Amino acid sequence: MTDAKGDLTSSYDGSDASIQPASDAQLLRAMQMGDGGAWQELYQRYLPSAWRLAWQLVGDRQVAEDLVSESLLALCRKASELDPETTKLFGWLRGVIRHKAMDHHRSNARAAVAMDRRANVQDAIETEKQTNNRPSARLERNEQASDVNFVLDELDETKRQCLEWKYLDKLPVREMAARLDLTEKAVESILYRARLEFRERFERREKNHSQATNHFPSEPIEPSNRSSIQ
Repeated sequence: MTDAKGDLTSSYDGSDASIQPASDAQLLRAMQMGDGGAWQELYQRYLPSAWRLAWQLVGDRQVAEDLVSESLLALCRKASELDPETTKLFGWLRGVIRHKAMDHHRSNARAAVAMDRRANVQDAIETEKQTNNRPSARLERNEQASDVNFVLDELDETKRQCLEWKYLDKLPVREMAARLDLTEKAVESILYRARLEFRERFERREKNHSQATNHFPSEPIEPSNRSSIQ
């Protein structure tokens, strides 16, 4: 029988740049065998994505760091219970981070993330009313950032992760393929479909925003005297 741990060690120790990075499944199996190096590799692999998600959900640096630490620690503790062949690690981590973020908002009686985003947009709208009726750069940035996050969350796990790895972490297709235990051609196909789906969903969402904006009255409607509170 092949020594899985030995094979894995040669694939991620960095001694030969031509060696393919270990897949998530390989690292999880080695971690279950007590290999600390495999845990460190998984930690470094998913730390950036976990941080981005936690920051998006809570908007507070210290709280986000706590959520990431707690979630990665949960992965370490629960590793023996996960099936390397079927578990999508970042999907599992996303679930833990989201759950902990919800606990945080409940315990601190904070508004949900969606309400926070709406408040930011509303602030920009109120500021704009004091100057002119044209959209401001700040408002556009707020809306676009919210739309990007919303659309990414609508994609399936593999497409979302591939887009993050490609455009945020700047990973080459070769490494992405190794992590997912897929061929480079398969990853390129996923990226192609993910880009198409993202673009279609994003453009549809912007179109809906535009249509909703066109329905707003140009002047505020004055309340009827009969409905005013004396």
